[in-house]
Amino acid sequence: MLSNLSGILGYNIQATDKPAGTVEDVYIDDVLWTVRHVAIADAGGQGTQMASVDPDSLGKLDRKNHQLHVNKTHDQIAVGPNVSSDPPVADQGLHRGDPHLRSVREVKGYKVVGSDGTVGQIEDFIAGDDDWKIHFVVIAADASAAFRKVLVGPGLINRVDFDAKTVHLELDRDHFAKSPDYDPAHPIENLEDVRLVGRERFN
Repeated sequence: MLSNLSGILGYNIQATDKPAGTVEDVYIDDVLWTVRHVAIADAGGQGTQMASVDPDSLGKLDRKNHQLHVNKTHDQIAVGPNVSSDPPVADQGLHRGDPHLRSVREVKGYKVVGSDGTVGQIEDFIAGDDDWKIHFVVIAADASAAFRKVLVGPGLINRVDFDAKTVHLELDRDHFAKSPDYDPAHPIENLEDVRLVGRERFN
């Protein structure tokens, strides 16, 4: 199944032995378009900690109880790498660290610019629960388009400009205006059922 990443912010972290904090943020790679890290607040009472998001560390996402299971013990999470050891680009000085690590909290609200002008702003990212790959980017259209929400494949994104808080999209305003609407109230269960613009560049 697929999940809106902003929707899991605040979820309780359930380690293999006991609770281990809450999801503070999710960090994504804007080249590979995959989740790289989950930031866990108050893990072990030692401040915000970073748990590596890979098949060996992330487990079941329990939407009913707002829990994210992690295949590590409470102590393993508490003594794991801290956010400061691999900071997102928003927390780095120019040319420091990984320039492609993005905070979902930070990027939400970035202006989205098409090939011929502004089309809206970043609303969310949708990832798979099993592979944590970013399958869709949710864009909230500007006021002239009646606040529609549209899905695009990450392959349509040319670049993310942190300094300008802007995402550049390889799509013109006309194509964007004609793209299908997305309703967040209806969770995506089957990728093949999704209608979006630019599917030929989806992967």
